[in-house]
Amino acid sequence: MVRALLNGTKSQTRRKIKSAVDELGERAPACPYGGPGDRLWVKETWRRDPVNGAERVIYRATPEHESLGPWKSALFMPRAASRILLEIEATRIERLQDISNEDALAEGIPRVASGESPQYLYRKIWEAINGTGSWESNPLVWVLEFRSV
Repeated sequence: MVRALLNGTKSQTRRKIKSAVDELGERAPACPYGGPGDRLWVKETWRRDPVNGAERVIYRATPEHESLGPWKSALFMPRAASRILLEIEATRIERLQDISNEDALAEGIPRVASGESPQYLYRKIWEAINGTGSWESNPLVWVLEFRSV
């Protein structure tokens, strides 16, 4: 998905709402990830350049670097090492399975000639990340629409 951000084909992301009871009261809740105009920095798999040390960071998603290693987990990327900044344009709540083919493409799913729908391919990625049965449970999700800054 980092490559989709870099090539400009990803402009949405979905995050499962932790507790629908907590999130959906009588009024629309504030998105915990921010609102329009807020900025998010992207963590990705990274490492210090073995030649230039602390002066330079390289990223696994960059094709010429992906065979290098060992890599550091995105979980441990410091803010200063991030190269991707996103600005939230809109947020909304929806059921996971309500994703349209157009929204799946905005999630960075590539168009493929195999005849599989973008929604089906998104489902496969969702289940790979969130586990078997995570699609069928059809959770409420935060939808964040953003642009690269």
